[in-house]
Amino acid sequence: MNKVFLLPVLFMAGCAMHPRQPLEVAFMPNDCANAQAIDRWLAASASVSKTLFETQDEYEARISAVKHRMWTFRDHCQR
Repeated sequence: MNKVFLLPVLFMAGCAMHPRQPLEVAFMPNDCANAQAIDRWLAASASVSKTLFETQDEYEARISAVKHRMWTFRDHCQR
């Protein structure tokens, strides 16, 4: 198979499999024993800038989901 043809196909497939962060946030457990590390990760995730592959609406939805999870987590673990 021609390598010149294969590279653009692999590049496009890689971009199509862009992970969605709200899904990761939605399935995060309420692990209060590791609350400090989880809280730091959520705060860092809330400050990530918009990627080239997401629309403004997708970006705002992602940030909103992360911030919502951060506050519900803090409430659950009483932080």
